[in-house]
Amino acid sequence: MLITDKILFNYQRCQRKSYMNLYGNPSEQSPLSDLMEKIHQDSYAYRQSILDQVAYQEPLYQPGDWSSGAQATLDLMKQGVDCIANGVLLVDAHPFQEVSALSSVAEPMSFSHREMPIWLLGDLDGVTLVSFPSLLMKKTGASDLGDWYYQPIDIKFSKRPKRDYQMIGAFHAQLLAAIQGLLPDAGLILREKGHYFVDVTKWLNLMQQTFFDCLQMLQTATEPEVFISRHPCETCQWYDSCYAIASANRHLSLLPGVTPTRYHALKQLNINTWEALAAANPVDLIPYFEETCQNHPVEQVTQAIVLQAQACLQNQAIALTNSEKHSNSFTPEQLPVAQIELYFDIEAQPELNLSFLHGVLKVDRTQTTPDNKPLETFHYFLAETPADEGLMWENFLQFVWEYPTAPIFHFCPYEAQEIKNLAKRYHTPASRWRPIIPRLIDVHALVTRHVVMPVESYSLKAIARSLGFQWRDPASSGAQCIVWYDQWLKTKTENLADPASQTKNEYLESILIYNEDDCRATYVVKDWLVKFLT
Repeated sequence: MLITDKILFNYQRCQRKSYMNLYGNPSEQSPLSDLMEKIHQDSYAYRQSILDQVAYQEPLYQPGDWSSGAQATLDLMKQGVDCIANGVLLVDAHPFQEVSALSSVAEPMSFSHREMPIWLLGDLDGVTLVSFPSLLMKKTGASDLGDWYYQPIDIKFSKRPKRDYQMIGAFHAQLLAAIQGLLPDAGLILREKGHYFVDVTKWLNLMQQTFFDCLQMLQTATEPEVFISRHPCETCQWYDSCYAIASANRHLSLLPGVTPTRYHALKQLNINTWEALAAANPVDLIPYFEETCQNHPVEQVTQAIVLQAQACLQNQAIALTNSEKHSNSFTPEQLPVAQIELYFDIEAQPELNLSFLHGVLKVDRTQTTPDNKPLETFHYFLAETPADEGLMWENFLQFVWEYPTAPIFHFCPYEAQEIKNLAKRYHTPASRWRPIIPRLIDVHALVTRHVVMPVESYSLKAIARSLGFQWRDPASSGAQCIVWYDQWLKTKTENLADPASQTKNEYLESILIYNEDDCRATYVVKDWLVKFLT
């Protein structure tokens, strides 16, 4: 069996993904999303930009022929090449175990020889390990190669030295120990942060245990249970397949608030279904949930999770305002119904530290449509290039001040935070922006504080769709808008020589439609919440 660094990396993030990549039906995989394609492209470009700064040699081999790649890498190592890029480390597990028992640990600048942990677990016969460090850097120190050894360094398009990156650094180092007879430390090159030292000895035991758990799962073809976790799962190509299973079984992970640790606690209580959780006494959950609540009162958490099961089973929202467990009682002043109301949503490109679109839906109750509804008008303020952000910000402020008493509804804290960021970035006088802050009303905060809804998440899309609202493009999202805006910028650059082409193209139109729908969805949720709570 072949275990690669990619398999081990995936296993850390999702055991089921490693299993499905080996045993799953490829036809059940969804295409890679545009956002993930962009992330892969950006990651590759960043990696190449780092390699362009380094003098390196590269092993030559046919793609997929990892044995030849490993031999070519070893030849470069034996020659003492200063830097090897895109090397292949390949080790058969049984000699790997023997070498690891004899190796010593080297640290940069000082070599303290310590006994290296032995891989005592599992049957390693027939197991081959392969890893692909971005760089192998030559260091001074005695090894089986001579008076030098190699340190693995991975180039990561990330600003943080994530745990799974460091674990893979330990995996690289363990393979190098088998090859060169000495265990090195490892490193990362992070975006905007530069070099990061990875203390391999800190991660080695955990990496080894994780490796054997992964190996056992794959050798025995033990299919991990489905668990739906919003953010990591939604970008996975197996998401639709896993979600279909979870939905068919009404898996507990579909209920907001059921984290992996809480799910484990519920299983200890033999609570395995929505029905069982809905019938549970919240008090009985408290001893099992105390360590999962962080700064939230455990009594509120246990009650909310039971109510969540009840709401989803009944497909009916439940008000929290009359609950003795919730002291935050609702008052109509929290959700004012005004003559003019503004519904506000921002689209941003985080990698550029740019908010490029401020959309505002104006709801005017002093004017009505033929069907006797308030007049709705969508306004937008767009930065067609990053250089236009300041002008967009000023135009937005000017519009908001045309309605100085209108409440401004938004969904989640981002809009309020971004107003403060933009004010600081453009040195906006306090008198121009500070009075806006008290007018901001976070609809998401009010929903989660006062209502348990029959939804699988408390995102704007989940809540608004449960109320019957539909986006004109069902596949659109904030993440997709990032891709569309990048495509717009590329298109605009390519068409600079043709003034006739400088019109808002399909990318900008798609962004504007999505942003307007977000504003309208916020209005739908707010309007429903007023009626539900009053």
